[in-house]
Amino acid sequence: MDVKETDQLDKTYNNARLIRRHVFVAEQGIDEHDEFDGTDSQAVHFVAYVNSKPVATARTTVTDEGVHIQRVATEKKVPA
Repeated sequence: MDVKETDQLDKTYNNARLIRRHVFVAEQGIDEHDEFDGTDSQAVHFVAYVNSKPVATARTTVTDEGVHIQRVATEKKVPA
């Protein structure tokens, strides 16, 4: 497993969005406007890859209260 991180809205971030869309929007029924609320540019995004396929994600944000781990999601099936 490889883990990449980014604070840019780049390919790694787009992989995070894909996982979040699968898990939160499609599977859990979260409104897409609520899930993608415009705060992603203020976060550091992490994506785990298995066989070069994105399988899990999380993001962190820093506030006066500390670091918050958010938007943790894992695909149901790990690609072969």
